[in-house]
Amino acid sequence: MGLVLVLMVTVMMTVGGGGIGVAASTAEVHVVGGDNGWDISSDIAAWSADRLFRVGDHIWFAYSSGAGENIVEVGSMEELQACDVTNPIRMYTDGLDSITLDGVGTRFFASSSTDRCKKGLKLNIDVLPQQPIQFHDQMYDADDDAIATGPTTPSAAAEVFDRWVQHQQQQTWECLRIDCSLQRILHSTCIDQQRNSSMKD
Repeated sequence: MGLVLVLMVTVMMTVGGGGIGVAASTAEVHVVGGDNGWDISSDIAAWSADRLFRVGDHIWFAYSSGAGENIVEVGSMEELQACDVTNPIRMYTDGLDSITLDGVGTRFFASSSTDRCKKGLKLNIDVLPQQPIQFHDQMYDADDDAIATGPTTPSAAAEVFDRWVQHQQQQTWECLRIDCSLQRILHSTCIDQQRNSSMKD
C-alpha cells in the first residue's frame, strides 16, 4: 500500500509539475491493479474491464522486482492467452515502470513467470484515440481545428485554464501600464532637458 501511495505522489508530480497545459489536463494515469499494484490478488482482468485507455495516457506497473517478478510485453493475443513469454518485444524490470500509450492499437503485458501469468498476471489494453478537449462553447480535437460548437459545461481543467488566461491578461495589462508610465516619465524628462537647454542658450 505504501508503494502505491508513493507512486500516486510521483504521478501527480510528473503530470502536474510541468505547469498548466492542454496535454496535462487530458492524459489519464492508470496504476495497474489499483491499491495492490501488479499482484495476483489484484484481479487484473476485473481492474481493467471498465477502463478506457487513450493515446497519451500513462500506465504504471508497481511490483516487487526483488521476488523475481518482471513484466514482458508480447506481440499478440495468442502469446498472451497462452502465457508464451519466450519471445518478448519489451521487458520491464525496475519494479516501478511508467509506460506512455503513444499510439492507437492493442498492447499485451504479462508476468515474466509463466506460472504467475496463468494465475492472472496478464493484461491487454485497447488504446483509443485521444478524447476531444472541451472549452466552453467550442470543442477541439488534439490535432484538429474546431470541430463542433455548442454549450458545454466547463470542466475543472477548463476553469483552471481560464484562470491562467485571466492571470496572463492581467500581467499583460500591468506590463502595458508600466510601459506607458515609463514612456510618460521619459517624455517628461526629455521635455525638461530641452527646456533647460533652451534656457542656457
